[in-house]
Amino acid sequence: MANAKHSSQDFYEAADKGHGRLEHRAVYCLRDVSWLATSGEWKGLKTLVLVESQGARLGVPTSSRRVYISSLDAPAEKFASLIRNHWHVENKLHWVLDVTFGEDRARIKKKNGAQALSALRKLAIGIIKRAPEGKRPTSQIGKMRRVSWSFKVLVEAIRSGIDDPPARDPLIT
Repeated sequence: MANAKHSSQDFYEAADKGHGRLEHRAVYCLRDVSWLATSGEWKGLKTLVLVESQGARLGVPTSSRRVYISSLDAPAEKFASLIRNHWHVENKLHWVLDVTFGEDRARIKKKNGAQALSALRKLAIGIIKRAPEGKRPTSQIGKMRRVSWSFKVLVEAIRSGIDDPPARDPLIT
């Protein structure tokens, strides 16, 4: 909507099909936040965004509502794109961290141990992604197993991100 900045309300809807599910999303933006009693507590608050999602996965209906606050004054279509991109990152990295490494189950409470382990997990994901495939494509967990079973594969994965590795490494036979 070209004139969204001049309107107090904006709406956008989209439908997606993929990965065994069909989803319909409606994005509502409200720019008049003066009625909100606590609007002054959020510096620069310009827009309230409501996303309603309805769909089905494997025949089972699903629905959700999410509310966002923003200092951005943009059309609902732009918010829809920004929110989808956020979830893309969430799914690509955080889902892998949770499924592959069980990060959500980790109960580290000592000083900065949680941050240190998170950094190590992210480093490990980078190494695993660069690990050679083998005879056929494998999942991240399959690559993690290959890297953990073979020192040679681990070194190859680590080196794949380094320019001009040495021609021969005496540690690898």
